[in-house]
Amino acid sequence: MVHGHKHEFPKLKVKDLNHLLYNIVIMFENLALFIAGQEWIILIVVVVVLIFGARKIPELARTFGKAKGEFEKGKIEGEKELNKYKDEKS
Repeated sequence: MVHGHKHEFPKLKVKDLNHLLYNIVIMFENLALFIAGQEWIILIVVVVVLIFGARKIPELARTFGKAKGEFEKGKIEGEKELNKYKDEKS
């Protein structure tokens, strides 16, 4: 109690709660748009640097590049086999 007065929280009306919930939803939608935009790349880079350190990033990039190359090779090979199968069926 301050100076003999009892502090009470103001009573919230349903309209006020709806407005609060609406603002919270808008805040989360804006956060989702931020993450879904191009800014997410910056966020990911910062997190990777914090987790792995700057020295590991070139190694991670090489590993990712090799994995992507293998994926592309497998994709091309799969397409060739699919085309070969389609030609045999025709």
